[in-house]
Amino acid sequence: SYFGFKHHYILHALDSQVLLDLLTAMREHRAVTLVLRSQHSHKELRRVVYPLKIYASVHLTRRYLLGWHYGRKSITFYRLDAICQVTPGAVDGEHDDYMACYTRFRKYLWGVSTSTVHGVEHIEMTVCVGEGEAHIPQRLQREKRNGTVTQLDAHTWQFAADVYDAAELLPWIRTFIGRITELRCSNQMVVDRFYADLERLRQMYGGEDDAV
Repeated sequence: SYFGFKHHYILHALDSQVLLDLLTAMREHRAVTLVLRSQHSHKELRRVVYPLKIYASVHLTRRYLLGWHYGRKSITFYRLDAICQVTPGAVDGEHDDYMACYTRFRKYLWGVSTSTVHGVEHIEMTVCVGEGEAHIPQRLQREKRNGTVTQLDAHTWQFAADVYDAAELLPWIRTFIGRITELRCSNQMVVDRFYADLERLRQMYGGEDDAV
């Protein structure tokens, strides 16, 4: 019974060798050649990158490699389940430069989307906090990945952030439905999508028009 599991999910078992090879290359500061399987065309692609970080999505449970793409001279994400092979290359002495670039890069990172046609997007969410609901601003502070939380008055708090892709915040923003008094974004499509989703829910389940 000591070695039993109530819930034992082995979703990432097939990625274990890939993850080990990447972590070894990261420890040794080596570049790697990746053989990737395209998610759309299923063709094999090759990319030479310097691996920097492993990211795990708490929303989709997927894992990603964040690395410096030598050809594009930029930081890019790769899904681990799309990597078929990792071949270690030469030691790269520019590790500190890549990490400095990563430090600047992650300032606007929320999920794994690194760019949009709009560039960096600004988003603001204003929520109403009732008496005895100190856990709401605490949630905002605890769960935000970047940005700021500001108290506007006794019952109003505002979250604001600049991110690469504001649409990535929508699953989190939806958890505050019922408290949101205003949602603004430099990319209007994000706000439109939020309210369009609410309208579809209203049509499916009913409800009051002012229940946002």
